[in-house]
Amino acid sequence: MKIGIAQLSARAGDFSRTGERIIAYSEQAARQGAELLIFPLSTLAGICPVPYVDQEGLLIDLSDMLSSLVDKLACPCLLPLASLSAHEPVEEIFLIANGEVIPLRLTNLTRSMGGNVMAAMTDGVELLSSESSIPTFDMAGIKFALAMTDDKLDELVSLDYGVNAVIYFSSQTYAANDSDSVLAAGLPDNRYTQDARDMESWLIALGSLGSFDDAVCTGGSFVLAPDGQAVAIAPSCEEALLVAEIGLQPRDPEQDVPKPVPYDRSSFCWQAFSLALKDFTAAQGMQDVVLTLDGTLSSAVLATLASDALGPMHVHALLATPLEGTPALRSGGRGGSLARPRSAAQRVLAMRQLAANLHINLHERNPRLVQASAVSLQDSAGIDERLAAIATERDVIVTEARQLARRLHALLLSSRDKTWLALEADGLSAAADLLPLGDLYRTDVLEMARTRNASSPVFPDLSLAPCDLPELLDSDTFDDVATDPEDQLRQLDLILSMYIEWERTPSDIQRSQGMSALIEAAVTAFHAHALARSNAGVVLRASTRSLADAHRPFGLSWHDRADRKELLPGSKDLSLLAQELAAAFEAGLQDVDANNPFVDALSDLLDGAQISVFDPQKQAEQNVDISFGSVDISKKPESSRQNIANLMDYMKGFGLVNPDNVDGHIVADAEGHMGFGGFAGNGFSPFSEN
Repeated sequence: MKIGIAQLSARAGDFSRTGERIIAYSEQAARQGAELLIFPLSTLAGICPVPYVDQEGLLIDLSDMLSSLVDKLACPCLLPLASLSAHEPVEEIFLIANGEVIPLRLTNLTRSMGGNVMAAMTDGVELLSSESSIPTFDMAGIKFALAMTDDKLDELVSLDYGVNAVIYFSSQTYAANDSDSVLAAGLPDNRYTQDARDMESWLIALGSLGSFDDAVCTGGSFVLAPDGQAVAIAPSCEEALLVAEIGLQPRDPEQDVPKPVPYDRSSFCWQAFSLALKDFTAAQGMQDVVLTLDGTLSSAVLATLASDALGPMHVHALLATPLEGTPALRSGGRGGSLARPRSAAQRVLAMRQLAANLHINLHERNPRLVQASAVSLQDSAGIDERLAAIATERDVIVTEARQLARRLHALLLSSRDKTWLALEADGLSAAADLLPLGDLYRTDVLEMARTRNASSPVFPDLSLAPCDLPELLDSDTFDDVATDPEDQLRQLDLILSMYIEWERTPSDIQRSQGMSALIEAAVTAFHAHALARSNAGVVLRASTRSLADAHRPFGLSWHDRADRKELLPGSKDLSLLAQELAAAFEAGLQDVDANNPFVDALSDLLDGAQISVFDPQKQAEQNVDISFGSVDISKKPESSRQNIANLMDYMKGFGLVNPDNVDGHIVADAEGHMGFGGFAGNGFSPFSEN
């Protein structure tokens, strides 16, 4: 049987245009012999929830559109619909074939409950009865199962459903530190090859394509044979039509198969954000963008990214290098003494050269406002007044950029990155329409610039200047901080990523990295700028945990610290926890069948408990670059902790859980030890005091 994958970018809810494209893709697929054409999850209504007040009308118009396709499609088509509600996730997959529109999930559910809804199926399609919420159907003798979430895919991997092919409609959005999110681009490293082998079935993955609010989906659809070999691979960040043959017989080993391209995280991130910027701008009904070139590396990267995404004629840059080449506070600090200073004139020259290299539109500032800023700086007395004058000039520049964007009917972009938002955010400077780099640390931005320059050298200078370093690094009180500016920046970004993405406590970070003073300063600054961050525009997501995800209540006065030495009584790290868990289960499972699959699963968990602990020092010793989240998030210690917690329900049946605390809360035992009260007779905890 030949199946087709239509990897297309469709604007959510644009039913008229989307319907036309679905018909065109079906005709093209039918010409190539496809007997079933499958579309990504985002095709009909996108992947973002819709307000309740809009849901009824949207569904009515969607129903009309689907009905209009019945007699126009050239081959049977599968069209998924993502859940419209964030609170009650209900997805559906529509099969349009032989003059019928069949909601597979609903029909599967009613049949499993004994109903007889749609008992007369269309020719050649048989819905299979199932007690599961996973829809299944049979076509051309091949049994298909449909999964729209990772949980459902996990269920299909762990349980034998007796299907020949699994169709996975990925709902994942791009995250640089998660190779699963890029589908085909990460096949050498991600889960899917092993999933196909474990299920012993074909795995057909559909990747959505385009920008959806603050997220981007990069496509990368694929077809894997039961042995895990890729049979068809769609490119990332562009539309494509794949047609592949699947069947009940083993794949011909002599068959030519595509080779996955090695995953370059930095290069891929550039492609993903180019796609996101292009789609986001078009979704706002605009063609042009406005940004400021202020002499920083981030502003140069954003100008280049926008030029690549939209074309140079649609990029308008306001030349806005501050009158002060190096902020006064940095003249004697660590950053000012080690980074190569650039005068205001040098920064202007570098930005003019970049604009010329890119052929973008360069706009000059209002000369009267420039003169006013110069007078204010000249008349300021003392460091505080000069810093206030510089801050005022920065606000005036933002206002000028906003006025330029309004005049050109263009989208206003900000080059502020995750490092700035975390440590230096102020309300007005962040108040742009879109912050494309807002979920990328500055070390990631630097790496992207170097990758881009390798293909076409547009950046005149990629060395860090004092204006590229956070003011936090100006202090001379950080004795254990590196001396090289780039190493300083990497240390600071590592602290932020451990605190935000990895959710490590300050004391945990200090025990592995040292630098307690810098850690305290970074965490304090992070919380001090929380309110200013809330005024930022839309930040494109590039990680598994954004700054918004790390928000804590504004009214919380308590702050953690990095100098904690003592652990709570009875607390242990994960490696000791694994040993004690193993001993507990060995004592409690003596009467259990040795071939019990639960025992095997537990053994796998305990074997992995030690290696799952993230040790940045070991990563550094192995020369692993942490940029773009190259450390696999599946090795996150919280994953093992969650897995251990999930075992509680299973353990009740083996008498290993104290019925007085079946929820596994952390409590004190008879001796005052803190731990999972659910483990009878064991006073230990998998968590530190933090």
